[in-house]
Amino acid sequence: MKNADPGRECAAPANCGAMSAALAAPGFLEGGEIILCVWKPGPLSMLLGALPQLAAITFLVSICGKIAPGLGANDPILAALALSAIILTWHLLDWLGKSFILTDRRVLRLHGVVNPGQTEQIRLRDIEQLELRRHFLQQAFGLSSLQIAPARGQPLVWEDLGNGPDIQARVADAVKRYK
Repeated sequence: MKNADPGRECAAPANCGAMSAALAAPGFLEGGEIILCVWKPGPLSMLLGALPQLAAITFLVSICGKIAPGLGANDPILAALALSAIILTWHLLDWLGKSFILTDRRVLRLHGVVNPGQTEQIRLRDIEQLELRRHFLQQAFGLSSLQIAPARGQPLVWEDLGNGPDIQARVADAVKRYK
């Protein structure tokens, strides 16, 4: 499947690895629905999501020698490395399973590590507001989040986008075309 606009940064579903199977699954798309664009969070979002846990591990290792002096010098460091590897692997799996999809009728957030293929969606006709947000760490990594708010119900957030302003413009164009 080709991009509707090859000049814009987005991936056709055929280029999105394992996610392609979920998109091609029967019943995922409504009759005649066209995928306009698919995005993934920026790769740095894996590190961004893991930072609080990695900071906690570092803190615990730094005080471990004082709390349990009987431990070997390398035991806390080895435990911290093992925990860090587990945390980073989890965030990698989360990143691999997360995609943001724009169709000619809906915006979707596809996610799930334990239960892949979970989706959240808002119909284009129901979108009332698009707001680009950046917290301190996102600014440091050049990322942003797009909050997509419907007239009623919970907003949908596409987090840690690498090119937030362009993606916001792309979604706004689709909303205008639909309405």
